[in-house]
Amino acid sequence: GLVGVAASGKIEDALAAEANPDVRARCVRAAGRVAPLTPKPPRPKEAAPTPEGESGEPKPPEVVDAPPPFSSAPEVALLGKALADDALAPAAGWALGVYGVRSERGGAVSALPADVIAALRTRFQGSAAQHREPYAYALWRLHAPGTSAELRAGLNDPSPLVRGWCARGELPARSRAAR
Repeated sequence: GLVGVAASGKIEDALAAEANPDVRARCVRAAGRVAPLTPKPPRPKEAAPTPEGESGEPKPPEVVDAPPPFSSAPEVALLGKALADDALAPAAGWALGVYGVRSERGGAVSALPADVIAALRTRFQGSAAQHREPYAYALWRLHAPGTSAELRAGLNDPSPLVRGWCARGELPARSRAAR
C-alpha cells in the first residue's frame, strides 16, 4: 500500500485512478504524511576575514547565506492542486497541517512553494467557522512567512478552534523561540 517513504511519488497516480470521493480525500491526507521533509538550511557561515582592506584596516568578514529551501516533492505539489478543488481542499488543509507538525517535530523546515501558500491563504480568506478549520490548522502549523494578517483575521472567527489556532500562531517571535 501507500505507507511511509515508500509511498512518496505514488500518491498522485492513485488519486488520478480513484473515482470514490472518500478515497480521493484519503489519498490527499496521506500526501501530508508521506511528503519528504525539507532539512533546515545550514547556519550562515562567515567567510574568513581578509588581512587588510584598502585603507590598511582588516576587512570585516562577509556573511554567506544559503538560499531558502522549499519542497519540490510531488506530494506538496499535489496538495497545492488539491487546494484548488472544492471537494479535496479541506483534506489538503489538514494534510498541510500534518506536514507542518512533522516538519516541526522532525527538526525540519516546512518550506512550501509560494503557489501552495497562496492557495492556502485564499482558502482561509474565503471561508469561515467550521469550514475554515483545516486552513487555520495548516497556517498555524506551517509557520509560513507572510500569513500573520490571516491569523489575526481568524481571531474573530465564530469557530473556537479557528480562534485558538490563530491566537497560538500570533505569538511574538521571542515567545515562540522560548517554547
